[in-house]
Amino acid sequence: MSGPNDWNAKIIVEFRANQGHVGPPFEGAPLTLVHHRGRRSGCEYVNAVMYLQSEDDSTVMYVFATKSGAPTNPAWYGNLMHARSADVEVGTGRSRCR
Repeated sequence: MSGPNDWNAKIIVEFRANQGHVGPPFEGAPLTLVHHRGRRSGCEYVNAVMYLQSEDDSTVMYVFATKSGAPTNPAWYGNLMHARSADVEVGTGRSRCR
C-alpha cells in the first residue's frame, strides 16, 4: 500500500524529469516544489504544491494549503509559517522565497 509520501515522491520525480511538467491529475496546472525544514524534526522535506502566479508582480506566487479540503492545514504549512522562508523549484529553476 502506498502512502501520501510515495505519491509525493512520484510527482517530484516526474516534475524534475520533465522540466516542471507532470501528467494527470496535475497536467497543465502550475506546480512548484516547496523545500522546507520540519519545525520539530529539523528534517528537510519537499512537497509538490499548486500555485497561482500574481498578475501584478511576476516575483509573487500564491500557494494554497488545502490538504484536499480537510479542516486542518498540511504539515508543510506549519513548517513554512515557522521558518518564514523556503526554497521553491519552478520549472528547472530554484529560488529562495518568504
